Amino acid sequence: MARTLYQAGNVWPDRPDWLPGARLNFPLARLREIGSVVESSRYLARQMAQEVDFKQPGLIVELGPGQGAITHELFKQVSNRKQLLLIEVGGELIAELKRQFRGVSVVHDSAEWLVKHIRGRRVAAVVSSLPLRSLPDKVVHRIGVALRQVMDPQTQYIQFTYDLRPAKTAYFSGVSMEKQHSKIVWRNIPPARVDTFRLAEE
Repeated sequence: MARTLYQAGNVWPDRPDWLPGARLNFPLARLREIGSVVESSRYLARQMAQEVDFKQPGLIVELGPGQGAITHELFKQVSNRKQLLLIEVGGELIAELKRQFRGVSVVHDSAEWLVKHIRGRRVAAVVSSLPLRSLPDKVVHRIGVALRQVMDPQTQYIQFTYDLRPAKTAYFSGVSMEKQHSKIVWRNIPPARVDTFRLAEE
């Protein structure tokens, strides 16, 4: 399992082995953009990676990789490390992501501006851990606009949320997506729902 920024001594010793550790190395003021103080479990990470069609040509873009729990599963499955592009707004996480995932492009920026980092390349999948329901509406809107510019009809958009209620549409206004399927991962704190979308036919 990928090494994370928290120290072993800061995690309760009798937790179940599937339970992730707490994120202790981030400013509390950033909780709204981080979304959770607990790192994603390996079960959630595996489910997110399982949704990706690695046979498709193009970039696999991860938005908000954080400490790399999901990145670790993607990293194991890509045939070429240059296929992965990580976009992370938390500057304190960049050096550790680069250390863990050598050969992978790691960008310190907001997902709002992902278009400039794609540079015209095809995107096969976007894997997002962004807490869209807690981010400001204008930020979510700009992310949706950026996604519309980089996705084609075969591009997958994969997002997890702690809201377990079924959602028929994606999280963005002005972007028409169709949900392919969803799955609840119970072995995560808190449980999460993984949704997979593609652009709707116009």
